[in-house]
Amino acid sequence: MKQEDFASCLREAAAEETPIIGKVFRGESVAGLLGGKVDFRSVRLEKCRFWECDFEGSSFQEVVWTDCDFSNCSFARSYWKKVLMENCKGQGADFREASIHDVLMKTVNLDYANGSRSVWEHVEITGSSFVSASLSEVKLKKIKMKDNRFESTDFFQTILKGMDFSECEVGGLLLSDTWKEVEGAKFSAWQAVELAKRLGIVVV
Repeated sequence: MKQEDFASCLREAAAEETPIIGKVFRGESVAGLLGGKVDFRSVRLEKCRFWECDFEGSSFQEVVWTDCDFSNCSFARSYWKKVLMENCKGQGADFREASIHDVLMKTVNLDYANGSRSVWEHVEITGSSFVSASLSEVKLKKIKMKDNRFESTDFFQTILKGMDFSECEVGGLLLSDTWKEVEGAKFSAWQAVELAKRLGIVVV
């Protein structure tokens, strides 16, 4: 695959309403770019930095993100299928109402990101961080997790049944008053003790 200029390809694809297929982008640095409903297929992005760019409504299929920074970018209502994210940073990124399927996240920083009302299915997440991220009203199905950090993460009205947090760092989760979100979720003995304390249960 030939290396291309990202901004030029994106503008051309948006203007002509054509997909970006089989391109490689390396070392790009782009700020404030308005993408808007562009279809990325079989694309590689390596060591690219996108700052406050708008990819709302775009789709990413068989796309590889490596060592990229997309902090404060908007991916609201975007579609993700068979995507790899590795060693990436997306602090404060907007994933509201995104549809995320068959995605592998390895060492991805999504602190302060907003994924409210999104759908995640067949997603594997390792070594990643979701500190103060909003994952409220999210639909989760067949999620695998290990060595992730969920500190002050907002799971309000997100059903976590079947989710295994036992090998993750968990603390200060934001939940409803009934704590119904964590029913059926798996926690380590230590994590369960901490959760019990928040419920006012005295562990002896």
